[in-house]
Amino acid sequence: MKKILSIDAGGVRGIVPAIILAEIEARTGEPVSNLFDFFAGTSTGGMLALSLNCPDPSDRLRPLCSAVDVERLFHKWVDRVLGNGLSKPDKRLTNNSKPGTEKIVGQAFLKNVGGDVKYGAGNMVWLHPVTRLTTEWFTKHIVHGIPLLAGNPRTDDYRRQAIADAEGRFEFNGLPPGDYYLTCSITWGVPTDIGVIPTGEIAYAKVTVRNGETVKAIVTR
Repeated sequence: MKKILSIDAGGVRGIVPAIILAEIEARTGEPVSNLFDFFAGTSTGGMLALSLNCPDPSDRLRPLCSAVDVERLFHKWVDRVLGNGLSKPDKRLTNNSKPGTEKIVGQAFLKNVGGDVKYGAGNMVWLHPVTRLTTEWFTKHIVHGIPLLAGNPRTDDYRRQAIADAEGRFEFNGLPPGDYYLTCSITWGVPTDIGVIPTGEIAYAKVTVRNGETVKAIVTR
């Protein structure tokens, strides 16, 4: 029996099947292109169908984009093709562009299974204001490790960065009050019989900064 995926049109409402397909892909662990034999779509539905089946140039048996990637790309398409305001900047992003007096100081580190502490020495610590978009990215990519396309022009302009010192300590100054995500990629080498194998994870935290406050953050897992 052949399985057909038909995606209806709907303009900005095309985000609904995009979200559903991303959830199906997450639950099955398989690309949507592997789950159906034929694809059809009208208007935005056709855009989704095509993007889910565009082959990766390095491996033509796999799609270039996951359904999660397509869900995020849909916001760009809406602005570019439909001229809709779906992707207008989040008010919390606009507020974050204003200077503030608050501060976050913290330390980024991980513990391996042996209990050794690995500091984020010399690594970049990223600060992201909490919005609907960054929460989706944080939950799927940082916490659950679901691959996503790097970068998002609607949120990247509002993120900040700092370099951790030898003990993984960092500092962010001039922040407005609000909620923030902190992330830091920490890796190290593990000696084996076949050589040194890199390992590590992304340390993360969520903090709330209030008026006139200096927050101490522990960025780990």
